[in-house]
Amino acid sequence: MTGRPTTIWSAEFPAAAQKIVVGLPVMVLLAFLLAFYVVQKPRGHKVLRYLLFIPALISAPATAMVFYAMLNPDGLLNGVLRSLGLDGNAWLADPSTALGALIAVELWSGIGYSAVLIASRLDSVDTEIVQAARIDGAGDWRIAWGMYWPIARDFIGVVTMLQFLSMLFNSAQTVLLLTQGGPGTATTTLSYLVYRKAFVETDLGYSQAVGIVLFVLGLLGMGAIRRVLRATH
Repeated sequence: MTGRPTTIWSAEFPAAAQKIVVGLPVMVLLAFLLAFYVVQKPRGHKVLRYLLFIPALISAPATAMVFYAMLNPDGLLNGVLRSLGLDGNAWLADPSTALGALIAVELWSGIGYSAVLIASRLDSVDTEIVQAARIDGAGDWRIAWGMYWPIARDFIGVVTMLQFLSMLFNSAQTVLLLTQGGPGTATTTLSYLVYRKAFVETDLGYSQAVGIVLFVLGLLGMGAIRRVLRATH
């Protein structure tokens, strides 16, 4: 009995933590910058909003199929690298790159959707204030972080919580389709561990224990995000 908790915290928990700690901030920051670009209404911005939403409409099996075609040893990415005279890699089978590959899948699926949501909030910013700031010499970078970010901070917190819960609870399907937790335990997240213990190894007690850990982490994570990204105006 004493070995099981050690297994969770020494193997599966680090994979889940790295996936969220690395992937979530990158996703939110890129989504905000993309949303800021969209609300500047560049040419084709209406079409761009539709295109950004497309990844969220693609099912997990279809997304996994696309990334497997790109990342397998004979896939598109290695083909491009070899054409440049570089060595390819077994991205999904290498412990040093497998988790990063799964993070890339999460980013591709979530950035556009998050950007569209954030852009809907940024649209409410008074354009006269923005124009006045530009007249005073403020550039895009200063306007983005000095004006848009504080105004939309609470809403960005809501989007961040949604993506946090998605990464925490919905990663099992991506892991199952692409790596099945391997190599070793490099990509075995807690949500995938719940599935494997319950439906593959029929160890319901262990699966329920991990489920409780997931529930507690979800509450703590949402509380932390709410505290960091609460409204300041």
